[in-house]
Amino acid sequence: MQQVPVITIVGCGTNIPCPDRYCSGFHLAVGGEEWLIDCGSGVFGRFPRYNLDPFSLDRIFLTHHHPDHSADLVAVLFASTYLDPPRARPIEILGGPGTRDFVERLRNLWREWVAVPAGVTVTECETGRLERGGRTIRIFPMAHHTSSVAFRIDLGSGGEIVFTGDTGGGAEVVAAASGARVLVTEAAVPSGAGIEGHQDPETAARAAAQADVETLVLVHRYPEVSVEAACEGARSHFRGQIVVAAEGDRLFLEPEKVRVEGENG
Repeated sequence: MQQVPVITIVGCGTNIPCPDRYCSGFHLAVGGEEWLIDCGSGVFGRFPRYNLDPFSLDRIFLTHHHPDHSADLVAVLFASTYLDPPRARPIEILGGPGTRDFVERLRNLWREWVAVPAGVTVTECETGRLERGGRTIRIFPMAHHTSSVAFRIDLGSGGEIVFTGDTGGGAEVVAAASGARVLVTEAAVPSGAGIEGHQDPETAARAAAQADVETLVLVHRYPEVSVEAACEGARSHFRGQIVVAAEGDRLFLEPEKVRVEGENG
């Protein structure tokens, strides 16, 4: 029996410390592979907490290079360098403009400590289409940082899922998510805060409604954005399924519905 794709919320917070939210990290099990979308500080160390194997990752996707989305890349490479027995396959890192240089600078800084014996490959892309693990991935630019991109992943019978990373929202999110099944996007700031490069729950929900997605998953909330406020703000503009993500939540992308296990299950 084919297993349905599963997303595990490893980290759904920001750069501001919060008791129940670490930085961004979303584990995706699909088609026999294990992918990690974003790898912010603290994410790698939380894998065992959610019964995830930290050394089974096939690919790491970076929506952009800010530390709360990328800092634990060093931790992954460091730990993978000293595995016994050694890791048998390379790690692929995928990201937007500047990712190749970003990874090379990390490797030059940490040198032999991140010299994974099986190797590290880097795929840099701003727009376009890739095939990985039998899945089609489309890349869309996002207006947040020069390295920012969204990833739209075709999960077969699980539908298409979009990870935007940080974004100011609006037309770019609608373009990336139009007709997708699931939109995983930030609701970083309180309603009406108007901070450039970030969304409040209402902005995220408007984009989800315009894109006609089935499920909106709100992540990357600053401490002052409560679950209740995020849900209330989003519900005023979006009538589909809303998940205000909590760490440890698992989303099963079943053909009939997106089933959530965890705090929001």
